[in-house]
Amino acid sequence: MTIVFSGGSEGFLVMANDSAVEKSFSDGHVEYETGGKAYCCDGIGVVTMWGARDGNRLISHLQSLNLKKETHSVEDLAHAVLRYLTEIYAPEAGDGLADTGYHVGGFTPEGKVRLYHIFWNAHGSGNARTNWGAYTKELHHPPPGTVGFLYNGRPDIVSTLIQTLINEINQGKELRFPFNPSGICRLAHFVLRVGSELTKQVAPTFLVHILSPTRRCIMVTVDPTFPSNDAVFANALAKAGLEQQSKQSGLD
Repeated sequence: MTIVFSGGSEGFLVMANDSAVEKSFSDGHVEYETGGKAYCCDGIGVVTMWGARDGNRLISHLQSLNLKKETHSVEDLAHAVLRYLTEIYAPEAGDGLADTGYHVGGFTPEGKVRLYHIFWNAHGSGNARTNWGAYTKELHHPPPGTVGFLYNGRPDIVSTLIQTLINEINQGKELRFPFNPSGICRLAHFVLRVGSELTKQVAPTFLVHILSPTRRCIMVTVDPTFPSNDAVFANALAKAGLEQQSKQSGLD
């Protein structure tokens, strides 16, 4: 299990993931370790992973494709992830492989935000409650003038935090996490830290990926225990060309 958290607007995207890997055994006991659960290709996009990992080689597969920003885009990346899931990993052909999925995000060469959720639901869960399994590709691009969120792995934990944040907004209270690039980065870090305090299914290393319309994709490794401030992300935001947005309190 894990937490993957993505949020942003038409002008920026933040994608975060932890590194917990849960291993279940036939006798019922569970062990935890850590492993790579993200692919970041500057100039193209980012992929973060949740759910079952049995035999999953997505990261090495994407690396072998040698995608280049001059010839490929985030939409090509999403297509590559979907093809890997359905044709190579092919969990419907496996023995009881549980739900697994990916957030794929970035900006097109024209500067348009793209955020996809590509996933497999095993029989009896999610989109496969009435059949023997289902592949799904969903679009989650934030509409113009809004901020949107997408989260998986332990959505119950994240939903509680986001709903509390929304309640604060609805009551006109001042936000500790303004809806600008720096604020969403800090919110993503907060979500991962809270998750790791509650369950072993969420664990460091914590990675926050910053994506901009210039197609920059910059990874920041954040502290596993201490809160982050704006200074933690300032350099990466400047490289991505998002420093001006981060000086604003949120969307106008």
